[in-house]
Amino acid sequence: PSSTPGVPWVLEGNTVRNQVYVHLVNKHGASARFRLSVTSPVPAQVSLGQDEVELASLTDARVPLVVTIDRAHLRTALELEVRVDD
Repeated sequence: PSSTPGVPWVLEGNTVRNQVYVHLVNKHGASARFRLSVTSPVPAQVSLGQDEVELASLTDARVPLVVTIDRAHLRTALELEVRVDD
């Protein structure tokens, strides 16, 4: 995922919100449907702009991903897992 231009994250009271884009590329020789899911190692509110994307052959799309996590869960760095299945 790539960050949105501007502020990388926003503090809102006791939460931290971050918005990134997932860049999908269909390298198949035919149209394909991709399913996206996100896993967090701590409780998080995760919002994908789309959880399914259909792309024609050799095209791409950017899917917004917004993650909000309580600051208490951010004692150390963490990684979210973005899974894409076709």
